[in-house]
Amino acid sequence: MEFDYDSSKNKKTRFRVPTVCTVCRRRKIKCDKERPHCLSCIKNKTTHLCHYEEQPWAGDNEVQKLKDQVFQLQHQNNELKNLLSKKSSLPSTENTGLILPDDPANDPVLELTKNFDLLMLKENKMSHYGSSSYMAVVSQDPVLSNIFKRFLHAQNWGINLEKYFLYDQGILPLADHGCGSLAPNVQGSVFEADLNKNHEQLVQQINEALPEKNVLHALIDHFFAETYAFIPYIDEDAFRKNVESLVSFSSKGKSVLVVTSVAQLVTVATVLVVLRFAYLSLPMDKSHREHNHVITTILESHVQIPPSFIEFSKACIANASALRKPSLKHIQALLLLRLYRFYAPEDGDEGTDSTIFLSLIVQMAKMHGLHRDPSRFAAVRDHATINIWRKIWLQIMYLDASQALMFGCPLLIDDEYDTELPVATSADNAMEKSCIESLVKLNEVTTIIRSLIKLSLQIREPAKRSDYEKHLRDAEFLLQKYRPISDLTHMANPTETFLSRTMKVKDICLKLTLYNVYSVYNYILMLTCEPTDFLAQQKYTMKATESCFITFRLCHQYAQDPQRFMKGLNFEVFLSAPLFELAKRGLQQVVSLCFRDMSGMLNLKKIVEGFTFDDSYGIVEWLTSVNDKLTISDHGILRLEEFIQSCSKLANRYFVCWRLVFINKLFEDYIEQQYPGKFEELHQVISSMGSKSESTLSPAKFDASAKANDLNTEANEVFQQLVDRANVSKFDYLTPDFDRFEGFGEPFYDNFNFTGNFESFDSLFAGAGAQSSFGSFSTNNGNNSDDVSPRTDDSDTPSKSSAPGTMSSVPLGCSSAGPLDGGFNIDKTIGTPDLLIDPQDEDLAMQVARSMFGGSTKDVFGL
Repeated sequence: MEFDYDSSKNKKTRFRVPTVCTVCRRRKIKCDKERPHCLSCIKNKTTHLCHYEEQPWAGDNEVQKLKDQVFQLQHQNNELKNLLSKKSSLPSTENTGLILPDDPANDPVLELTKNFDLLMLKENKMSHYGSSSYMAVVSQDPVLSNIFKRFLHAQNWGINLEKYFLYDQGILPLADHGCGSLAPNVQGSVFEADLNKNHEQLVQQINEALPEKNVLHALIDHFFAETYAFIPYIDEDAFRKNVESLVSFSSKGKSVLVVTSVAQLVTVATVLVVLRFAYLSLPMDKSHREHNHVITTILESHVQIPPSFIEFSKACIANASALRKPSLKHIQALLLLRLYRFYAPEDGDEGTDSTIFLSLIVQMAKMHGLHRDPSRFAAVRDHATINIWRKIWLQIMYLDASQALMFGCPLLIDDEYDTELPVATSADNAMEKSCIESLVKLNEVTTIIRSLIKLSLQIREPAKRSDYEKHLRDAEFLLQKYRPISDLTHMANPTETFLSRTMKVKDICLKLTLYNVYSVYNYILMLTCEPTDFLAQQKYTMKATESCFITFRLCHQYAQDPQRFMKGLNFEVFLSAPLFELAKRGLQQVVSLCFRDMSGMLNLKKIVEGFTFDDSYGIVEWLTSVNDKLTISDHGILRLEEFIQSCSKLANRYFVCWRLVFINKLFEDYIEQQYPGKFEELHQVISSMGSKSESTLSPAKFDASAKANDLNTEANEVFQQLVDRANVSKFDYLTPDFDRFEGFGEPFYDNFNFTGNFESFDSLFAGAGAQSSFGSFSTNNGNNSDDVSPRTDDSDTPSKSSAPGTMSSVPLGCSSAGPLDGGFNIDKTIGTPDLLIDPQDEDLAMQVARSMFGGSTKDVFGL
């Protein structure tokens, strides 16, 4: 019996690509499969022949790169077509004398380092502000410079600069008017403290603060289960082993540190920061925590992980020979501390100490070799170590770029590095793969910022305008790769996973950062345009305005209801910090654009109607929906007031919101000065509409000073404990103050353990404030103190609003009568006749200037 058998149908074909290198495969010897070169080829000196065949899926990345390149070329092609169509619709240059966009004369050299450059007195020290900084833009913007003019001209204040430069300044003296110190005057640094000789005392203090065994493990579990999504710079396996060898437990379950070597203190420092981060990311949504055993264990313990844990962490780092024997663990701990400073609800991140601390981290990273890829070193073979190495370097580069953008200072990290991006393997879990994906996006944003910073800081060979436009087009292209903000902020989809939601939160932060960079540099290009070059002015104004209002609208919506963006997530801290920091820059541009519209310098209505970004959808309605009789600038002022009112409510939770309220005071004063009765007029329009008005403003009078005074009393008392006389945070990386938070009511989680509605922070804080001893700090008089208490005046009469022995909630530099009653008196705060010849007393705006620029009011000057 014959069968028609076709052997080709059942023939098996082997498609598996060899995983060993070509040399070992040819020689038929064992290969360790290490990349880029296996150990056998290194020993035999055949590394030039050692290579691996690519897997079938390896080409996907190349295909994606080609797709991105095609998309970018299409985008540029559309821009060129639009440019040609505009040119054809314009009259010729021979008849009008206009400079068309393709004319070489319309590509001028921009000497930003010459024009956008400022030297100021800040915190009693000279500070330089470069081209992209807040104050450099203020100095070149005719609108903003008019608002800040009394702080930008030293001659108006009689400053004797020769005395400043020729004589030792140190800390400028303050007149003693009975103002006491808020905290002990800590001298020197812990690098020279007694704790270096005997760290047992420090360990004992930490042991007293550590939670019990089950709570400690629960907090660590919570960190790696959820918080790690935003702080992915610790290897979980190595960290848990270190904790196991470092922490023992008493028979009652009490955690006890077993420190046998000073070098172990760096691990202790990391543990303390991890515990604090895990505590801040506990859920506020009651329904979310009921189904999580780990979170339930933490909350039922009534544990408190206060900010003092960070002070202990700083002391541990200082005592762990961080400068003498830096290691990857030291860099890791310092990076966590630097990130905490940014995210901390009780602190700000704009002091010069942050910049110097980052430079320390960068130099330590270079000394450790983080700027070279670990694959180049045979000693670094572990996949987890390699990825941690690369992730830390990426985050440091981003912090460097962000700092350079904020202050307009040169980058600390040059282009001489070859550290690759972290790579996920099949052995990595979903959380790790998600984190690596986010870090790749972070690197793209960092590259854009670095390219623009390097252009704007070219001193010897300034860049041309077209160079900036090229990199701004790259930013546009990158913005279009992200999902629309409306999609990213939609968290109510029940089918989404935890990781997809955290990815959305991180994408929001990155996209808004890109919009901020895009807005800042287009705004700078707008300011550099010649008066006759109105086409370029229109183009840059359009782009700056659009990106600015996109950012501002999201910050406005978030401030009104943060929980709306955080459905099922516990990361309000990680979203609030970047959003409110970006809002500072957004307020600057919104105010300037509104004033330009009110003065007839531009037509904001036409500009808004020409928006093209997908994220601009709905902005026109948002800026016209209150009342048809109001202009776009009127609506902008109303939205600004709504935002500040929301910030005043959040001020009991976030230090940055507390400062935003004071910063806005300067703008509101100028509006009232230039347009008397403007707020009353807007108030009447809203009141006449009654319930039909879409504005969320309260019916209270638009009183700018009231916004500052209406802050929650407990919030004022809490944060005034943590700032100096310039309203700048007293956080010091190198000088931990263990008594700093004594009697401190945690603004974020104080007494949140299982009482009340956890979605209402305001009622929570109000209840906790009554139980907290905010006035427990020392009020002894001291002539050499840097810190001035918020007592109302130097008389013996107590404030009407404060009982004897308590701290006043009146803002620094104001009397209990309030700024409108003449309560602010600059002479009572400043006592430097040698430098200040003719001081002038001008309301609460003086204090606002201090809060924005640092230093006492007398120090806020541009040269």
